[in-house]
Amino acid sequence: MKTTELIEKWLDKCDLARLAQERYEEDPSPTNYSELKRAMCERQLMEERIDLRTSNAQRISA
Repeated sequence: MKTTELIEKWLDKCDLARLAQERYEEDPSPTNYSELKRAMCERQLMEERIDLRTSNAQRISA
């Protein structure tokens, strides 16, 4: 997957996490909490993929 595609997916995950946060703040139900937790975990996974790709690219260019 290209770096630009990863960044686009990460931005999508950020948007989903932000929306889930807003929903949870409006209605702190267990369901909304679960959705918030899932969205934040998905965003974190994308961040880890981007970090791994960046660190690998830096090693290759060094």
